[in-house]
Amino acid sequence: MSEQSGQKRRLSIAIIARNSAEALAETLVSIRNLADEIVVLDTGSTDETPMIAERLGAKLFRKAWDDSFAAARNACLTHVTGDWVLWMDAGERLEKDEARLVREFVNEHADLATAYLLRVALPGQEPLVAGEQVACVRLHPNRPGLIFHGRVRESLTRSAFAFGMKLEHLPLTLCRSSRDHETETKVAKAERNIRLAELQIAERGPTADLHNCLGEACQTLGRHEVALGHYERAKLAAEPASAELLEAYYGLLTCLDSIPAKGAEPKTGAASPSQNRKAQISLCMEALETFPLDAQLLCALGGYLQSLGQRELAGQSYEVAYRHGQVEPEIWHLRDIREVAVVCRSVFLQLAGNDEDALALLNEAWAAYPESLRIGRQMVELHVKHGRRDEALLAVSKLSAELPGKETWRTAVQGACAAAAANWIAAKSFLETAYRGGCRERFCLRWLCVTLLATGNTATAEVVLRVWQAIDGTNPELAHIRATIEEQLLREKNPVPVMPETIGGTGLGGSVRIDPPQEAGPATGPAKRRSGINTP
Repeated sequence: MSEQSGQKRRLSIAIIARNSAEALAETLVSIRNLADEIVVLDTGSTDETPMIAERLGAKLFRKAWDDSFAAARNACLTHVTGDWVLWMDAGERLEKDEARLVREFVNEHADLATAYLLRVALPGQEPLVAGEQVACVRLHPNRPGLIFHGRVRESLTRSAFAFGMKLEHLPLTLCRSSRDHETETKVAKAERNIRLAELQIAERGPTADLHNCLGEACQTLGRHEVALGHYERAKLAAEPASAELLEAYYGLLTCLDSIPAKGAEPKTGAASPSQNRKAQISLCMEALETFPLDAQLLCALGGYLQSLGQRELAGQSYEVAYRHGQVEPEIWHLRDIREVAVVCRSVFLQLAGNDEDALALLNEAWAAYPESLRIGRQMVELHVKHGRRDEALLAVSKLSAELPGKETWRTAVQGACAAAAANWIAAKSFLETAYRGGCRERFCLRWLCVTLLATGNTATAEVVLRVWQAIDGTNPELAHIRATIEEQLLREKNPVPVMPETIGGTGLGGSVRIDPPQEAGPATGPAKRRSGINTP
């Protein structure tokens, strides 16, 4: 350390903002007791952003937007007076404990010869879709000459390296809000980034990073063929084994989800979706030659293999991802990718009839990730499947105390276990109570549909099915239940109680929802972020 340990250093928080009054207010409230000064540079707001900044204690400065994030950040830096600078964007927040840890780190451990990367985390778009995160340089000493470069995807690393500075990761997180998932916000950012990237290419020529930027933006706008071309150029321009190369592979894989398959089936003359799956598998294998333990590539490969019915190979891919998978922190990636992998692996063990092995694997993983709702949910479902009410309730009790509707989970578990034992009267009472209480967990919806069908309440089962489909539309069990509902509606005048072992002819009463493979790879979903896994 180049400063005396324990000495209080002045910490400045720097923010550039434009037309983001509500988001800026959330950020400023979360950091009001953290910084010695907060500097907000407004780049031309027409809303209340400037007034919010001043009202909540920030020093406000203005600069006209000139199509360069680097220029805006460097202008903001000229007004910063603290020893250390923490960068935040409007809409980001630090939880209370994280803010305290940032302050302690700056005071006691921060090294003037180092710039620090913090995690920036996005929430998942839906309950069953994982959130993402990326590591960015957000904390650095305030020293002359340390500046940003780049109109878009601006970076401090070039000047940091010129000073001989190191880059280190801090295990601290800046949380973004679901506002980033709004279509209007995403489209506006994509159009802006295309404009800025094209300006920079005209000035300085193309780079792999700029082609990746254009590919990501074009994907967001639905221009998938154009995006594919940019990712291909990024792949050619990237340095071997670089983050830019890995990002290009992610982009190529996700583009193939949205581009019609080329080639035709010999018998039908129609293009086969499996052609794109085969292309994605080939691309994954190529990428894994350079990035052999990348957890996202391994999970993506598992998803592709599963979609072609190659369950054993898919399960092995998930196993490697869980046991040995790595992530590139400076590219957007799933926050809980290893948890996704282990849940996927447990599903394939169940499909192979190895439920006890699946349970042992989940127990091991939950010990390693005790806060994981994903693993806990799978534990509950596995116990419910076997009618183990006490074990399922114990698993529910171990879930986070902050879990919304936790009490309805307990009610749903009792109903699902009753349904697994064909105790339809008790099952219907518990499951309907949980449903009316707001429980929309898949095991609750699944067993409620089964129970309603078994008791002849076909029309109500159809209503619940529509709710389930809106939440979890790619679940393959939906088709089985839909077929059963249609059968029962046809013979509505002469209803016959349907037992779970006969529903849809699939043994639905003891079925396993094939959920994780859909979450695990870029095999489903619209335009993706740079992680290539799920849409933020």
